[in-house]
Amino acid sequence: MNSQETIVAPITASGQAGVAVIRTSGSLTRDILKRLTDSAAEIIENPRELKLARVLDSGATLDRALVVYFPGPGSFTGEDCAEFHLHGSPYLRARLLELLSENGARLAGPGEFTERAFHNGKIDLAQAEAVADLIASETDAQARAAESQLSGQLSGAIADLGEPLRNLLAEIEAHIDFPDEDIDPESWSGWKTRIDSVKAQVNQYLASYSRGKLVREGARVTLLGLPNAGKSSLLNRVLGEERVIVTPVAGTTRDSVEARISIHGVPVSIFDTAGLENEQRKAGEIEKLGVEKSWQAASEADLNLFVYDSSQGEPDKELISKLKNNSAPTILVANKEDLKSDSEVENSELKTISVSALTGSGIESLLKEIAETLSISNKPSSGEILITSIRHFTCLETSSTRLDSAREGCSSQVPAELVAADIRSALSSLDEIIGVTENEDILGRIFSKFCVGK
Repeated sequence: MNSQETIVAPITASGQAGVAVIRTSGSLTRDILKRLTDSAAEIIENPRELKLARVLDSGATLDRALVVYFPGPGSFTGEDCAEFHLHGSPYLRARLLELLSENGARLAGPGEFTERAFHNGKIDLAQAEAVADLIASETDAQARAAESQLSGQLSGAIADLGEPLRNLLAEIEAHIDFPDEDIDPESWSGWKTRIDSVKAQVNQYLASYSRGKLVREGARVTLLGLPNAGKSSLLNRVLGEERVIVTPVAGTTRDSVEARISIHGVPVSIFDTAGLENEQRKAGEIEKLGVEKSWQAASEADLNLFVYDSSQGEPDKELISKLKNNSAPTILVANKEDLKSDSEVENSELKTISVSALTGSGIESLLKEIAETLSISNKPSSGEILITSIRHFTCLETSSTRLDSAREGCSSQVPAELVAADIRSALSSLDEIIGVTENEDILGRIFSKFCVGK
């Protein structure tokens, strides 16, 4: 990134639309406004106000647009910025980009506006990542988690973790500066207690990652069972549409079919799989390929739903036993309850939900049980810190490991320099979350995932 260059990019989607918005950032912004609009003085003298202006192409009117100027350092990037709100013609958008290029601007790379905001101290790295997460959010929970991080809640929490460690480090280094004075046992004990306090908070944030990962990335739920158990009908009922072909012929589904829904604001991918085989029912050669994929899907799932035809008796114990060997939890779904004379569900050590894919009975109970099993039934409380990024989790995990080493050093009263080195390393890992210490490789990987124009 060359911060001396003025960059430009469309910030609305391509194609015909009511409005197309093009953004600039950099030192040439004011000159561009003077050259390409007939109302530059009014636009510049009234920052952050949309002004109607003629956009000029060699003196002729290209379009009548709303133009707004954001002077640095009070802009998103910290530089002079402007936005042109044109009529949404692909031609008008392309021609204005050409004119901006002819006047010294260049097309921005992915995430370059946000990267400039980071380098200019407008946001930290965790907040920059939250911008991308907010843009990519599909559900309420994802948007709320991203907004919380963008508002600085995570950054503030990391700063709160670092402050007592910095104070402790200063105290230990003061002892190192006076090697002739022995460190008394109470100091060692006090240092260990302070380290334990920070580590307990770090571990609390680490524990939130299992739920945070589901919020950010979504959950995988697999429908399994013998042919004609009603898996496809159940999926169609949950989705509220005929997403999967359903016939009376056993084995209609030969391959996994994926569909996405939102449960309590968390995106959930549900996979309808080919019917399994058991002692009574052996699959043909082609079906066996589908069965293998079904078991593979089960091994990759966050939750498995074993669907069986409750009108035909109890579920296949052998298949359930095999499912228990998977790390993911399993819920039994007793389908076709509308065909049973007795609606009582057979006893099982696994949670069993009785449903009818035909009538819709029990579907709400099933969705509630899915949410509770995946621990997504409760919304995060206000101010709750939820770790959603593997990068943040890894940094916290490294910090926790170094704090373990530091507390062990206090217990065995190793040279104070070693304890100080561990605490410094723990701090460095925390600082990496918010980008206090810049790593070009990490920055490159983060901003490459952004869309152009943000």
